[in-house]
Amino acid sequence: EPSLLRERVFADVQQRLDLVLEQRIRELLAPTLARMADDCILQARAELDVTIRDLVAQAIDRQRSR
Repeated sequence: EPSLLRERVFADVQQRLDLVLEQRIRELLAPTLARMADDCILQARAELDVTIRDLVAQAIDRQRSR
């Protein structure tokens, strides 16, 4: 029956289109997500550096005040 064939073809095309679209979106987003991850890592390192410096300074102050 033509309508059944049409539905099967439509479902097949839709499934393939979904896969192609998902792959293309992944390809387009990958560089942006990688940059964002790098930025987050750099920011976390900078914040951790400040925190460690503050903690060391506090520890030194506590030792000096003893």
